[in-house]
Amino acid sequence: MMRAFSLSILVAASFSAVVPTSDARATIVQRAVTSETGTVMPVVFDTVSGLEWLSPTATLRRTVNEVEGGADGWTTQGFRYALAEELIALLGNVGVNTTPDPLYGSITADSVAEVSAVQELIGIW
Repeated sequence: MMRAFSLSILVAASFSAVVPTSDARATIVQRAVTSETGTVMPVVFDTVSGLEWLSPTATLRRTVNEVEGGADGWTTQGFRYALAEELIALLGNVGVNTTPDPLYGSITADSVAEVSAVQELIGIW
């Protein structure tokens, strides 16, 4: 299983709440993981990509260098910064239309509910 984090999103594993997505492309499994320092954080496992996504709050107030240097032990547990493509794939795997809007160049408004659900699962709220 691969682990990643995106500008604060890391990936890991432990408690299980299965949340089927609206279009059944992927199943998102919500878990909790404990860092080497005892901090418990939520993670989301994407069954399509095989990535676990650690809540961005795990690295709150930390610099990239601090995190990559092993602060709180997330990188020694296999977490890394996610690529933009991996974040877009996560959104697509849960049913978000990731085709850019031709007028605005961003994800379309019809995906707001799905994006909000992913944010809540990962712990961005």
